[in-house]
Amino acid sequence: MTIRKKLLLAFITTTVLTVFIIAGIVFKQFKDYALSSFVAESQRQVERIDEIINIHMDSARSTVKYMASIPEVRQGLGKFDNYSQKAEETVVTRDIINPQSRQVFDVFHLFKGVNPSLDLLFAGYKDGSIVIYPGAPLPAGFNPPDRDWYKVAMSASAETSFTQPYVSTDKTVVSSVMARIRDNNNNVIGVAGIDFKLSTLTETLSKLSLGNTGYVVVLDGNQNVIVDRKHPDNIGKNVKDIKDPVLSRIVSVKQGSFDDVINGELFNINVFPSESTGWTIVILREVSDIISTAVDASMSVLYVGLAVLFVVSVVSFLISRSIAHPITQLVEASEKIAQGNFDALPDAKFFTGELGQLYKSLSTMIVNLRNLIKNSETKTLEAEEQSKKAKIALEEAHQASLKAEQSKQEGLLQAANILESVVAELSHSSNEINGLIKETVSGFNEQLTLTTETATSMGEMNEAVMSVAQNASEASLNADHSQKQAGDGIVLMSSVVKSIDTVRNHAQATQNSLDILGKQAQDIGRIMGVISDIADQTNLLALNAAIEAARAGEAGRGFAVVADEVRKLAEKTMLATQEVASSVKAIQKGTEDSISSMQGADLAINQTVEYTNTAENSIVSIKDAIVLTAGQIQSIATASAEQSASTEQIANSASKIHQLVEVSSHALNVCLDQVSKLKSNSKHLEELVASLKNKK
Repeated sequence: MTIRKKLLLAFITTTVLTVFIIAGIVFKQFKDYALSSFVAESQRQVERIDEIINIHMDSARSTVKYMASIPEVRQGLGKFDNYSQKAEETVVTRDIINPQSRQVFDVFHLFKGVNPSLDLLFAGYKDGSIVIYPGAPLPAGFNPPDRDWYKVAMSASAETSFTQPYVSTDKTVVSSVMARIRDNNNNVIGVAGIDFKLSTLTETLSKLSLGNTGYVVVLDGNQNVIVDRKHPDNIGKNVKDIKDPVLSRIVSVKQGSFDDVINGELFNINVFPSESTGWTIVILREVSDIISTAVDASMSVLYVGLAVLFVVSVVSFLISRSIAHPITQLVEASEKIAQGNFDALPDAKFFTGELGQLYKSLSTMIVNLRNLIKNSETKTLEAEEQSKKAKIALEEAHQASLKAEQSKQEGLLQAANILESVVAELSHSSNEINGLIKETVSGFNEQLTLTTETATSMGEMNEAVMSVAQNASEASLNADHSQKQAGDGIVLMSSVVKSIDTVRNHAQATQNSLDILGKQAQDIGRIMGVISDIADQTNLLALNAAIEAARAGEAGRGFAVVADEVRKLAEKTMLATQEVASSVKAIQKGTEDSISSMQGADLAINQTVEYTNTAENSIVSIKDAIVLTAGQIQSIATASAEQSASTEQIANSASKIHQLVEVSSHALNVCLDQVSKLKSNSKHLEELVASLKNKK
């Protein structure tokens, strides 16, 4: 991998990691806030649902209490029809009941006309008598005290009680509410009851929605489903019969929050018990819908990060090219220098910083290499001079041999004597030359071996040093880049902190405004209370004035008219005050909810600031470590570059010397062969001289 690619990879990797870390932190903070807000909102929804249920129950409770207080009902013991002794089923209608039962039957009819949600109205007594509207088939031996509704009402601690809801044949959810019937002596003589339809309640709860996917599920005290908009087939069924793992988990949890998969989607499920009814209210909503805001915020950060990544990639490409191009020039110049072109270095103006130092080291190496080559050439000339002297000695020996041949004709004895002295001298000289040449050859061979080993070692050492220098240079560049990226990360984190601080300031300002609005709403409430008191007093005064005017007779009639108008005005004022008070309460509740949400947002923002500050401190620590490492790597790179330059100079010089020694060694070996031949000829001459002397 080239230096340019390594630099680009380092820049892009650092930027990508920074962007994804920030996006992850933002997503987590917004997700946690969204989930906690949903739990709080679910709690408020449950309170509203419980209030709606209580309104329906209170209405039914008031109705049945009124039924039990009707004089005809309180005095009905022993007066109504009794079916406890019937041996067969009896279909009760208005036509077959006695007059006393018919009278109460007609009263119950009036209740049904006022409230259509009432399904069945009845009053059963301890003697077994009963009146029921609008009539129903009663089994043989029907005795009210033996029925569950009668037992529940009699065993309840309160005067009124409820049965758990059940589903009628027309798929309508029905519940029974009962009240004890007391006679004029306040003795309990029976139970009045109403079966009322919960269709209005279930429809209201089914229509409740939270976000795009939230809905409500309600279970009664016996774990029967009475509200489930998404699964209407489950209504009226017991959780055990449905065998739905989610519903089973809801029943086991009883109260709390958990996540589970429904129809392939992950839902956040909040379970709350209703203290007033014993029912279980469940709020469900898809997690993806809850955290959609967090996803949008994270995607915004990611888009900004991609834009930053593009800019960083372009800048990184330009920076890496500016660094890699001078290094490529030096590599090409080094290859040419290795081929013998010592003028291949480019202009020094293209190199700055560490590359400038490397350029200077390479220039110094070339100068030293030239000096070494020059010294090697001088040594070569000296070796050639010694070779020439050896050739001259051989030539002199040859001339002496010719003279010896000529002297042979003049006189064998004289020639032999002269030749003997010449041969002796020649032999002595040959032996000396032979010894010198052998020593020289031995020295050259040893020098050749040493220079070969030195050249090999220096080559290996040069490669290692070059590798170290290159790696150190790359590490230095990467450290510089990482330092710059860490600095950019610090700047980016600082910007994030400032942005979050701005959001927190706006949120704090909004919360302050809401606090002021809440106080003003409370002030308005107090003022409306004062106005209401004034209206009450005015109404009372107007009433007293009307009474006094009536006492005054004809003289006070005009004043009575004015007092009546004042009273009407006071009543209108009271009505208007009540309406305004209701609006103010709604504003106060909305303000309290907004303040609570803003406090949650402020807490999430503070946590985000803390996490961001921690990340910023970590990046600062990383930057300091990178700066320290960059300095150490730079020192290593500089030393390695200098060592590489010197090693390469020595290696090249050793290579040149090795070549010269090989040439000189070859020449000396040739001389040694010639001297050996000369010694052989000298021996022949000695033998010849000895032969001549013998002939003498």
